[in-house]
Amino acid sequence: MKKIGLLVLVLLVLQGCTSNSAALYEEKVKLYKSYWSSILDQNKYQKSSSNFSIKAAIAPLETGGFEYTVILDNARVAMYDVEILVLENDDAYHEDKMMPNSGILNEGVYHLIPNQSRTDQEYQSGFRLVGKSDEEDLTLHILVSWKNFSRNASFKEYFEIKPSKAE
Repeated sequence: MKKIGLLVLVLLVLQGCTSNSAALYEEKVKLYKSYWSSILDQNKYQKSSSNFSIKAAIAPLETGGFEYTVILDNARVAMYDVEILVLENDDAYHEDKMMPNSGILNEGVYHLIPNQSRTDQEYQSGFRLVGKSDEEDLTLHILVSWKNFSRNASFKEYFEIKPSKAE
């Protein structure tokens, strides 16, 4: 009888963990969708930032299509809980294509601190996001969101960048 009771208790605990995990993923998807909408709703984009460096490049793939890379690095301010989403052109939200993102759907939180890098403690030296497209002539719309050290102030910057051709 004790074994059956213990088995039921273990199953209940496992079910609770699964429910929490599913709920957390759903929240992340909602955030992803809201960031996507936020980018599309923007009417004023930046080309660069005084807080960090951002650039994009595009190159053809041997298998056809193109690969674009967005690099964000050289933080000039302490950036905690960094979240980034990259959209191609002004594409409306669609579930069948995952856009390059960091800190939104993946596990973990990431920080950019000037002149520091400790990846084992989630302190990055920069971000490199990669996407694939059938088009060579792209305009990338990028949202970069972060918080200050005490997490009491949030910042968002929106960018519109045409990737340069990689050599």
